[in-house]
Parts: sequence; structure tokens; C-alpha cells
Amino acid sequence: MLNSVKEKIVARVEAATSNGKVYIFLTGSGGYFSLLIFILFIISLSYANSLAYLCSFLFFSVIFVSCHITNFNLYGIDFFRLKLADYYFEEEEAMAFVGVKNSGTKSRYDIEVSIFNSSSSYVAEVLPGQSCELGLILPHKEVGLYEIERGNLNTSFPFGIFKSWKPFKCSSDYLVIPKPVEMPLPGSINSSSEKGILRSSLQKEEFLEHRKYNNESLQRIDWKLYAKRDQLYVKDFDSNIGTSFKFDESTVLGNRKEVLGILTGWVLRAEEMGARYSLNVNGRTIGLGSGRNQLLSCLKAISSKGEKR
Repeated sequence: MLNSVKEKIVARVEAATSNGKVYIFLTGSGGYFSLLIFILFIISLSYANSLAYLCSFLFFSVIFVSCHITNFNLYGIDFFRLKLADYYFEEEEAMAFVGVKNSGTKSRYDIEVSIFNSSSSYVAEVLPGQSCELGLILPHKEVGLYEIERGNLNTSFPFGIFKSWKPFKCSSDYLVIPKPVEMPLPGSINSSSEKGILRSSLQKEEFLEHRKYNNESLQRIDWKLYAKRDQLYVKDFDSNIGTSFKFDESTVLGNRKEVLGILTGWVLRAEEMGARYSLNVNGRTIGLGSGRNQLLSCLKAISSKGEKR
């Protein structure tokens, strides 16, 4: 019961806390310890027992010292970055890394980070001027785009009687995508078709880059570049540029989860091939393209309808 009351109070306080300030509250074990001291003090008053008075005073001194040390253990500890993956698969751990640094002049102990009430691993000691990263498992229950607005730096050093926390702001989001369904890419169809998979096989390859000549066919030498630089270079071409795909959810059979899984698998496969692709899903249309930005745009369109959780 004490833990539930404490959690409600802490949740309300955290909602109103400011970035950079340090706050402190009793832990569950600290609450029981304080209750024990209060009972001992009542007994000492009732029976005028000097030993009970002494024990009450000593235990109260422990609480007072613990409160002071725990509170100041976060001074100088600051958040400086949050490292997230581009996306995480459904039903797999979403692992992130939070960077903290000690800008103070004293070592700080037993520091951890929490986001969405998910605790990180502890770092036992952070020396003055030292920076470190703490691994953090982000909670997620379903596919979607999750927004991170704030987190807390926490400590309960030295005795676990008090918990001290320092809020920090971080405007980030992470994407949880459907688990890909392994389905072969459908066969190519006429490029004039408006639905399904579009694959246009171009006769001419697209130029990729110049590379120094290395006993290859003379036909691949760029003679114009030779005239300018007096060095032999050959042209490299990208054969995948001529391959493009149009993914449309209306052409995929199955329930909603299967459809999204198939589309996810196709997008990841197309990006791996280096092909260009477009997507129509959830009422959104992503134009033809390739690369990291194209991949993330398509995965966000598959996983959410633009809203953040």
C-alpha cells in the first residue's frame, strides 16, 4: 500500500518537475524504516526507556545523513545525448543508450536513467569530468511511433532509503515496425500498370562513380576525363537503378497484421537490393526513391498513421 501511494505521489511530482532541478522522496524500504523509527519513538515516550530514545536518535541520524547524501549525489550529473536505432522490430527489445557526464568536482555513485519508468543499468561511479553511456530497454507493446519527451537521472545512494531524481528533456522518437513476413517479391509486370509491383528494366545502366583503371576493358575508359587529368579512369554503373517497385496494400491479401508484415519485408528487401520503390499504405503515398530517408518514411507510413504514442 505504501508503495502504491508513493508511486502516485512521485508520478504527480514528476509531471510538474522542471528540467535540471533535483527532487527527492522516500523509497518503499525507506518508508518502512521511517515507520519503524516512529514506532520506536512512541515506545520510548510510553516507557521512558533511554535505550529506545538513543536508538530512535541514531536511526533518525541515519535518515538525515542519507537524505543529504542522496540529494547531493546528482549535483553535477547531466544528460547529454540519447542514441536510438532507426527502428526496432515488434516483440524484440528496443535497446537505447543514454549518455551522462559528471561536470562536478566530486565522484558520483550508483547513477541510473529511466524513460517511461524503464530503469537502466547502474553505473557504479562517475568520476569528475567523466562521461559514460547507460544501456536502457525502451518499453513497447505494439507497432507504432513512440515519442520521448523527458526522462530522469536517478540515484538511491547510499542506503536506498531515499530516491533522488533529476528530470531532463530530450525530444526524440523511435519506431517499432511489424515483424517482416518472408514473402518473395512478386514477378515483374508492365511498367504502365498502376497497381501491384512495378519493375522497369532499363536498357541503359545509371552512372555511379569513376574508378582508377586496373587492366580492364578499354571500352569502359572515360576518355574525356583522361584528356583533362591525364590519368585513366573507368566508369562504374549501378545496375539496380533500373529496378523499381511500387508497393500497394490493396494488392496484398491477408489480415491487417499479415499485410503490414509483408509490406515491411518488401520495403526492407528492396532497400537491401539498392532498388527504388514507392509505397501506398494507410492512406499515405510515398513517392519513388531509395536510401535511408526513403526507408524510414515508408516504415513510418506502414507502422503508424502519423500519430505518436
